[in-house]
Amino acid sequence: SEFFDRQWYLMKYRDVANARIDPVAHFCRCGWMEKRNPGPLFDTTLYLVKYPEVAAMRVNPLVHFLRCGHPGGRFRPIPVRGASRASFLASLLLRSGLFDAEWYARYACIEPKNAELHYLSVGSRLHFPPSRKFNSPRYWLAHPDVAEHGMDGLVHYLLYGRFEGRTYEALKITEPPRFSIVAVVRNK
Repeated sequence: SEFFDRQWYLMKYRDVANARIDPVAHFCRCGWMEKRNPGPLFDTTLYLVKYPEVAAMRVNPLVHFLRCGHPGGRFRPIPVRGASRASFLASLLLRSGLFDAEWYARYACIEPKNAELHYLSVGSRLHFPPSRKFNSPRYWLAHPDVAEHGMDGLVHYLLYGRFEGRTYEALKITEPPRFSIVAVVRNK
């Protein structure tokens, strides 16, 4: 699941890493009962507070969310507090399968390192496509309320649209266009 981040879990919970316990097994067996978070995109404690009926059932909140609230159910993931919005969205993009850093970097003529941050700060405002799998302009056309609020199509889809049952289209091209820069020099 995109909501469980093995590396994040091991970095956050050094006791699990030091004991060389499989992070998924630890979270499923006891981590959720200890109110540990599976990754930056899901806050165990806040989920149980927001949905007391889940707490009363004494079930793993992430498993509950994946079975009952994902996608389209009334339950929503709650990101971990303290995670910056940029890092939260970057993590969401990278885990979605709809953002392709290499493809986007070729399109935007940048280095692939931190392409997701470039997309969030620059590319989405210029309506650059995040990958060939997601056509942001078509998403805006299909969902004018998103365009009206000025929210990036992919970010909207990942945060809200997929839970609301909204759809998206892929780009019709497979490779980013190649740009050429021509300079005209006048001699006087």
